[in-house]
Amino acid sequence: MVYSIYDSTEVATQKMVEAHRKMIAMSDSSNGAKKRGTGGMNTAVKRQLELEIKTLHNAQEDKRE
Repeated sequence: MVYSIYDSTEVATQKMVEAHRKMIAMSDSSNGAKKRGTGGMNTAVKRQLELEIKTLHNAQEDKRE
């Protein structure tokens, strides 16, 4: 993930959210591998990413007020 020093806070936040969603999606698509014992994301890590997305969205809303 690359951020430019010229990115606004909103753009940087959106890039972080997109990256988190991609990681979750990749994990979800590898659930078949997890069932076979060959990979997948730990549920705690997935939950952490989901909470970070929620926090980033809340931060954007707070900034707008």
